Amino acid sequence: MNFNRAALALVFCLNWLVPRSPAHEWPQWRGPSRDGVWAEAGLIERFDTPEVPIKWRVPISAGYSGPTVAEGRVYVSDRVTEPEEIERVHCFDAATGEKLWSHSYPCRYDDIGYKAGPRASVLVDGGRAYSLGSAGHLFCFRAATGEVLWSRDLRTEYRIRMPIWGIAAAPVIEGDLVIVHIGGEDACIVAFDKRTGEEQWAALPDGASYSAPIVIDQAGRRVLVCWTAERVVGLDPQSGQLHWEHPTPWERWPIAIATPVLHGDLLLFSDAHKGTLLLRLARDELSVEKLWRRRREDLPDGAALHCLISTPLIDGDYIYGADGDGVLRCLRVDTGEQLWEDRTAVPEGRWATIHLIRGADDRTWLFNERGELIIARLTPEGFDEISRAKLLDPTTEQLRRRDGVTWSHPAFAHRHVFARNDKELVCADLSAGGAAALAEPVRTKIVLLHDNDMHFNFNHREAFGAKIDEVRSRYDNVFLLNAGDVFVRHQARWNDPRPEYYAEQSKAMIAAMNAFSYDAMTLGNHELYYIDDLTRAALDQARFPLLAANIEVTTDRLPQPEPYIILETAGGMTVAVLGLAVANAKEGVRRLDPEAVARRYEHLADEHHVFVGLTHLGFRTDSRLAAAVGSFDVIIGGHSHTLLEEAVLVNGVLVAQAAGTPSGGGVEPDRPKYLGKVVLVLEDGKVVEKRGRVYTLTAETAEPVEAGAVGAGS
Repeated sequence: MNFNRAALALVFCLNWLVPRSPAHEWPQWRGPSRDGVWAEAGLIERFDTPEVPIKWRVPISAGYSGPTVAEGRVYVSDRVTEPEEIERVHCFDAATGEKLWSHSYPCRYDDIGYKAGPRASVLVDGGRAYSLGSAGHLFCFRAATGEVLWSRDLRTEYRIRMPIWGIAAAPVIEGDLVIVHIGGEDACIVAFDKRTGEEQWAALPDGASYSAPIVIDQAGRRVLVCWTAERVVGLDPQSGQLHWEHPTPWERWPIAIATPVLHGDLLLFSDAHKGTLLLRLARDELSVEKLWRRRREDLPDGAALHCLISTPLIDGDYIYGADGDGVLRCLRVDTGEQLWEDRTAVPEGRWATIHLIRGADDRTWLFNERGELIIARLTPEGFDEISRAKLLDPTTEQLRRRDGVTWSHPAFAHRHVFARNDKELVCADLSAGGAAALAEPVRTKIVLLHDNDMHFNFNHREAFGAKIDEVRSRYDNVFLLNAGDVFVRHQARWNDPRPEYYAEQSKAMIAAMNAFSYDAMTLGNHELYYIDDLTRAALDQARFPLLAANIEVTTDRLPQPEPYIILETAGGMTVAVLGLAVANAKEGVRRLDPEAVARRYEHLADEHHVFVGLTHLGFRTDSRLAAAVGSFDVIIGGHSHTLLEEAVLVNGVLVAQAAGTPSGGGVEPDRPKYLGKVVLVLEDGKVVEKRGRVYTLTAETAEPVEAGAVGAGS
């Protein structure tokens, strides 16, 4: 099949560049590990001015959701009421504040109190951004572009019994699942396939609280910890099965907002009505026990921690947190006894709020509802304020009292702070010396050399070897891949019709590939259409993996192909290579739908730095595959003999193919040998640039080929 320049022009251009991926990000609620810890070093010791210098500011509307930061982008959501009620999700460049994309949708707040806007922070994972609105609108976006990959109207689908203050708990990712806490009918907690949005399970008849779930390790298992309106539960995150529970019946109304806090084998919970509860996780079984509960009504001095909006933290043997009036308190972990209280971190008042963020050193960063950022040390001896400065002005949409508040939790990334009120999103540099620059990323280049459709033609080996040696000398991380059809299945096309010719040629091809140290090959239809026992005899000599995830082999005349291989760079980065192939009708060979199989293996994109499709499907099928499965970084193909002067971009996926030769027989000295080269540039483990070209190799030269296509397919 021929593909001319005009056809290729329909596909997007090469050299795709995405924003820098930071070394230290804040991709979800409460940070990378969902624990309120900011692990960066090289930060200021104290503020030099009464106001924090702002690097950039952009206008937004009202909302409670805190910003998140991932891959050089900042995400935040808000609400607009005129001319119609809508919720919006925004994405900005983290370095400049430039708006990259925005998505809006109708959303009425008829039965939702505190109407400023969305509560749950956007979650970013594996190139996707997930937002959950106050009325239960769940969206999955392509994080870089804002393209809606899937969405669900959870309120309608699950008949949500709407909490007084709407849906507030931020989603959590576990493996292939995105899990939400929504309070639907027999569906308080629901898990969806994070790529397709299909429901995987729903659990619990409980009403929803506002507390975001976390995932922990207990007794060798992963456990989803959720604090619903009625109880604390530990669920199997893959099935929703209940492992354990501890009752926490609400008084007056459900008010659990703080996120569960894990510390060793301890789980801490605190709410405004019933105070603070400490549970211990069993180490060798899936169960919990209550250690203590402290509430002011049970104590003569009323000295107990009743958190409202803020989540407490545990440091060593001590608990630090702010109660619903803004009083900062320190408790002993073993007994819950209060050691001290402080009323200076924020002016005391009903629902006064402070967010606590533990630093990498012995300092804690506090952001209070007056828009002040505080650097302090929290110790058993007391609250030691080092410095404070104004970051944001309070605004009144979140709370129409005391000149407004700043209740949204900030994000901390790249030694910067990102914070919002009801009018703007701001970024400030907190690096020592005011460097005002994102951390320099660690750059890695990975080179994928590739060929396809040789059909017994391994000519110009000296030029081929010289080019491979040249590339390997210039780059540290070079892998050599073949996209199938090394053999010729049609006996009529052999130079010699005797089976001995096939046996000799096929073994010679594999021996040559061994000599050049190929790293992997996807089987083509000419290999899968085996010739008696001769095909296996040759393939069994291969010292490289044979791939084809969508091919089931039930005959002993072929080796069973592997679905994928993991290649590793000198620096420890991993490249997952998934094989996909086409096959002609042949006994013992069954072809499965390549798109469906590719989706089954999309988890490889999340688990490894680079995800490659090594296919023998043809250029058109590769393009359709890229459009359907955008998690590939690159698809290197064969079968259609398409010669791409430069690899092309389809749906963010680089698609490459290096021509091949007609399946006509033996070596043709005058026919060029084609070698493709894909270069992937990674920064801090994320692909930020990709490009591809093809070399034409003859006895005299190894220069880039002219544009166009050769061959009529196979």
